Amino acid sequence: MAEVAAAARQAAADHIRIYTVVLGTPNGTVKEKRGTRTVTVPVPPDPQQLAEIARVSHGESFTATDANHLNTVYQHLGAELSHKKVKHEITAGFAGGGLVLLLVGSVASLAWFGRLV
Repeated sequence: MAEVAAAARQAAADHIRIYTVVLGTPNGTVKEKRGTRTVTVPVPPDPQQLAEIARVSHGESFTATDANHLNTVYQHLGAELSHKKVKHEITAGFAGGGLVLLLVGSVASLAWFGRLV
């Protein structure tokens, strides 16, 4: 837990929010192959630890009890974390740069030739 808490604190320091989703049941298991044997391993979720990770990193924690609720959580996260492309007009910047170059050229012409060429 100490490494996880340290990682969550580092994420918060780097302005990275961690969003956690608790999925599963307290009696959840998975089958794992170990050599020639297959063993059943308990994998209960730890809602308190996941909530703490989210809290420390200024994120948010969710609990999904089934696939439908998980889809709802993902839709919420997608709407909250998505980004939008915005076009910015840059013509004024190029026009201003051209004007600056024109003024520099005029000043240089006056300095070298005593007139505008």
